[in-house]
Amino acid sequence: MLKSSILSLLFTFTLYLMQAHVCLRAQAVYINDSSAVYEQFCTNALFYLDKTSGLSIKDVTAPEFAKNWQPYTKGDLSEPITPHYSYWLRLEIKAANDIPNDWLLDSYSTFLDTIEFYRETPSGFIQQRSGNDFTHEARMLKSTYQAFKLNFAESRTQIVYFRTHSRYPAWLPLKLRRSADFYESVLLSEFLYGIFYGIFLIMSLYNLFLYYSIRDKNYLYYVLLMFVSMLVYGSGSGHAFMLLWPDYPFLNRYMVRILMCLLGFCSALFTQSFLQSKKYAPKGHFCLLTLMGIDLFMLVLFATDLYNGPLLNVLLSVQICTMIAVGFTCWQSGNQSARFFILAWIVYLVAGLARAMANMSVLPFNFVTYHGIEVGATLEVLLLSLALADRYKRMRVERENAQKEALRIQKEANENLESKVLERTHELRNANEELNQINEELSQTMDMLEAKTNQLHQRNEAITASIQYAKRIQQAILPSDSTFKQYFDDFFILYLPRDIVSGDFYWLVRKDKVLVVAVADCTGHGVPAALMAMIGNNLLNNIVLENGLIYPNLILQQMNKGVHRVLKQEGKAVNDGMDIAICSIYQEEMRLEYAGAMSPIFLAKEEEFIEIKADKISIGGHSKPTDYFTAHKMRYDTPSMIYLLSDGFQDQFGGAHNKKFMVKKLKNLLYNIRKENSIQQHDILLSAFESWKGEYKQIDDVLILGIRL
Repeated sequence: MLKSSILSLLFTFTLYLMQAHVCLRAQAVYINDSSAVYEQFCTNALFYLDKTSGLSIKDVTAPEFAKNWQPYTKGDLSEPITPHYSYWLRLEIKAANDIPNDWLLDSYSTFLDTIEFYRETPSGFIQQRSGNDFTHEARMLKSTYQAFKLNFAESRTQIVYFRTHSRYPAWLPLKLRRSADFYESVLLSEFLYGIFYGIFLIMSLYNLFLYYSIRDKNYLYYVLLMFVSMLVYGSGSGHAFMLLWPDYPFLNRYMVRILMCLLGFCSALFTQSFLQSKKYAPKGHFCLLTLMGIDLFMLVLFATDLYNGPLLNVLLSVQICTMIAVGFTCWQSGNQSARFFILAWIVYLVAGLARAMANMSVLPFNFVTYHGIEVGATLEVLLLSLALADRYKRMRVERENAQKEALRIQKEANENLESKVLERTHELRNANEELNQINEELSQTMDMLEAKTNQLHQRNEAITASIQYAKRIQQAILPSDSTFKQYFDDFFILYLPRDIVSGDFYWLVRKDKVLVVAVADCTGHGVPAALMAMIGNNLLNNIVLENGLIYPNLILQQMNKGVHRVLKQEGKAVNDGMDIAICSIYQEEMRLEYAGAMSPIFLAKEEEFIEIKADKISIGGHSKPTDYFTAHKMRYDTPSMIYLLSDGFQDQFGGAHNKKFMVKKLKNLLYNIRKENSIQQHDILLSAFESWKGEYKQIDDVLILGIRL
């Protein structure tokens, strides 16, 4: 039993060694034709996916590592290399004895971050490095291709290893050929790329010249699109790395994707301007603006390395399809210049789809599918230039047609104008005769009006003179400043009639050691209100001086009865009357009594401001002769200011929004100035009123009486 087990184990180990030997020996690529170019030979290779990216050449060539190698079955390394992992590839290449020594392994892939090439020699491994993580100077051959030398002079059998690494999906299509074939291919490629860049440069300069000549911003957007496109293709082909930033490999890692985002932005910008999408396709215009915003957002993600996935290719494909759809919409809406635009982007889309399908292994990844995008871009550039030329031609034709139409309309207008001028001339002659007759009649009428105007002027002067005389009478009746000075050390009177005479009046008498002061606001303005003020003044004189009443509430009751009696308001719709505030001041006892008919007073002490409200009853008008008024009694044991006023100040319209001054604002103003002397208070109130009123008309008589107790 033990012998059988040992034999079985030896047999299994022998089979393993045979399989490993066969696996390794089955990888040789045999070169027997010195003029051939060998491709699709990677089925002869072994590969290993290093997910740690930490293995070295010493690790992968160790005998115990042989079991990890796997045969590569996809034909060529044109499948995308998984990002962030390292790929190891082992190739054994044999050359016939008559084969020359100058052979190269090369690839036109420009997106790999790292390509490390190891060639086994009797003395060890010779290393060559290339890729976007190294400066261009580190490459063995200064070309956009990745090329690595073989040396069959040392051995007719060459064992080579490749280690590749990339942050993004990339490819490594390999070719095995002689150096002369390689340089011939590079020369042809550079020649074709020179034509490609030359077309872009010529079209850019030509359209830039047209922009400076025509000043059409579409040509500027086109030049910007061409410039960014050249940078995109230059970065994708490796020419930008080789010529523009060879010593800055970090730029090469991000520049292609950043430039592709800019290309998408510039394409959408040119599209919405050239097609006038805002006019012909509003919804499409919104979609283009949205895509432009996404392009800028993706640019930030790629520039900051926050995202490096394949979403950009999907976004550009969607954007091209959107631009074509917007082009069709604008064409159907009447923009005939859109047809060349649509054709240009369809050609580019077909080339891009071919490249995308090659990336996805639907189409073979070869020189045609890899560089077909440049052919499509060249056709796109030419077709877009034709689109611009067609647009300019159509604009010029439309402008010429518009000018012809304008000339035709002008000619017809001139002819119509001549006939109308003749017709109007005849009508004007007739109208002139009628006007002469009317002028004579108007002259007579003007003479009559002038006479009437003179009469009215004389009457107005007479009336004004009468009112001016009434003003002198009214001012004579009002208490003088000297009267107030007999009883008060500090007081002011702000008296601003709206018209010549006023309906507001103030009144002061001394009766039995009691000072009775009143401020009244009569109904209306001007002469009627002044007459009512005369009535109020006479009633106060009669009630206080003749009848001896000194109590404010009783004075108001008698005045109410008096107004009803004088104006005969019993049973009649006569609403004339007045609002009035009356204070009786007992100076020796330092107290006062107040009663008000719709007219409150304000008492300002050291740090206290009191509003004493009036009864909601007017004197006369809608009141009843039997109405009673409330008496308010208070003391002023500290220096205080008392304010009696009409409603003209707070009701005045003005300010920035033509609104009323309002009672609240007036109360705040009085509180703030209460400690100033009477002259300053008067000036502050007058300035505030004039500033608030501004250019607006004064709407009511203004009266404020301030007395320091």
